[in-house]
Amino acid sequence: MSSANLRSKQEFIYDQSGSIDGNDAPVQHDPAYSSTFVSGRGNLSTVKRFDVDSVNLSQFTSSTMKYNTAGSLVSSKDALGHELKVGYGDSFSDGVIRTTLAYPTKITDPDNYYSTSKYNFDFGAVTYRQTPPPNFNDPSSQPPGPEQIFTFDNIGRLQQQTSLVNGAYTRFEYASSNIRVDTYATIQDGLS
Repeated sequence: MSSANLRSKQEFIYDQSGSIDGNDAPVQHDPAYSSTFVSGRGNLSTVKRFDVDSVNLSQFTSSTMKYNTAGSLVSSKDALGHELKVGYGDSFSDGVIRTTLAYPTKITDPDNYYSTSKYNFDFGAVTYRQTPPPNFNDPSSQPPGPEQIFTFDNIGRLQQQTSLVNGAYTRFEYASSNIRVDTYATIQDGLS
């Protein structure tokens, strides 16, 4: 086989019409970047992968992406149309709504199962996470799933991650030398 043969071909398309989903406006957001401003954002909206084995290079599969007005990914579809959705509604551990659209707070998979998260506003760490329940097969009525909470020290280091299902936790201790982290874990509350 000659080294001049085509091995792969992909096409990357940016800022297509319809690639901005919604008309949200986070605080201190430049109003010039509304949902009508699309061209020039630099958002990857389609990836085409061509069939280089066929003689006809017009055969391809496409993956598509959509973004909110702040430029964050809100939807991604693979070549078979399986869609991953990402929501950015404020969900901070202090409960204050700031309209930032800063962090992904709800992720919905192609089967419509979803996970939710809360964040520390000051340094952006995840403080709470809830995932879909295991062995559950009806996403239209998904009950609450397993929950975890994460606590941090006053300089933002993870101190403990705790399962709210059974109280199991992993605790982290940081040596004053800053060259070692000691980790302690339990299988459930009270057992080590």
